[in-house]
Amino acid sequence: GDTLTRVETPVFLFEDRVDLIVGPEQVLVLNQLAFEKWFRESPAIGEHVGRWIGAIHEHLPFAADGVDRLRARAETNSRIRRLLRNISERGHLATVTIDRIRVHIGQQGLDEATILHGDELLVDDDPTPLLKLLNEDLFRGGLTDAPFVSDNKAPRP
Repeated sequence: GDTLTRVETPVFLFEDRVDLIVGPEQVLVLNQLAFEKWFRESPAIGEHVGRWIGAIHEHLPFAADGVDRLRARAETNSRIRRLLRNISERGHLATVTIDRIRVHIGQQGLDEATILHGDELLVDDDPTPLLKLLNEDLFRGGLTDAPFVSDNKAPRP
């Protein structure tokens, strides 16, 4: 019911609508999105943003004030934070070059000028397209070549 409820007695049940369980010494998170909504203002969440951006910047340079712009947008947008976290956790950018990104931009039919400034990543008012590109969330259909965005992907076995 979108409320915190204190459980005073032992409970044994299977509940598929519990987002998190708060105990005296720990919090069990069962739903990442709900956790981010509850604690989006928490300094603990914000502390990770710099590390996540750094994981990208370590391998690929940002143009001008791109790091600061990305950090400012991530402070107010949980979707951007989620993309940053996903990119950081995957670690796949360690072997990706700007030239490879340039090829991928062309394969996706995107305008390079909106994503790159020379050999640097361009962060504009909405960094979502850039982050989706870096997270490999953009693809073209194998049968129709139609462009798609994947918001939730799992590796194929």
